Amino acid sequence: MLDWLLHGTIPVGNGSLYVREVVGNLFGLASALLGMRRLVWAFGLNVGRQRANYFGSFGITSVSAFGPGELQAISPGPYVVTYGALGPDRTMDVMIRWDHRLTDAAKIAGVLDQLEQVLNAAIVKELLADQPSCTPKPVVAAAT
Repeated sequence: MLDWLLHGTIPVGNGSLYVREVVGNLFGLASALLGMRRLVWAFGLNVGRQRANYFGSFGITSVSAFGPGELQAISPGPYVVTYGALGPDRTMDVMIRWDHRLTDAAKIAGVLDQLEQVLNAAIVKELLADQPSCTPKPVVAAAT
């Protein structure tokens, strides 16, 4: 069954379509017509314990695998921590996006300061223990 879903074809006229293309298009059509994405998000965020069970209170994400760039993360939770790619000078941008209605900016600045201290002290010390030829570079954290 899985092999058919991934590699199967459906004859159409003189050619054929992959089954996975047809299934993907049907899911897209169902989302557009029935609003499934919004329905799932609404259920997860508003029904009983579902928010705590599946969404938590913060998220961590990155696009560093795709090269440098700033991520404009959108999250159902109040806090999102993002980090970028390691630069040529071996520094990394770390950002926290938060709901200003819940937390004051001074508290977030304190969290970023603590994160910067941990990354530049304890984590660097641990990394240098594994690879003594490395020299640490500072991490600069920025809040938005």
